[in-house]
Parts: sequence; C-alpha cells; structure tokens
Amino acid sequence: MTPYRFSKPFYDHLPSRKESVILEGAGHFPIEQQGLEQMIAAVLAFLRRVEDEL
Repeated sequence: MTPYRFSKPFYDHLPSRKESVILEGAGHFPIEQQGLEQMIAAVLAFLRRVEDEL
C-alpha cells in the first residue's frame, strides 16, 4: 500500500477504463465491517458491468 498522494498520479496515467473506490472506515486491509461491505459492493458492481459487456 502506498499513500493516496503517490498512488493517484500512477492511477491517472493508466490508459485503461478504471474506477477508483475509496473505502470509508477501513484500515490497510478492509476487515472492518463498513470497509468490507463497501469493497464487496464495488467488486460486485464491477463484475456486473463486465458481465453486461459480454
């Protein structure tokens, strides 16, 4: 993990379609309930978009 201020420029230069999700209330590894729920929702939404594109 790197600080957001270092990761953001790298992310911005990636040429692919992407989406950044900042997990609120989560630590380094999102095992806290609030962060975990947000991560699960973001992953499921991503998978639905991929499935819709097939």
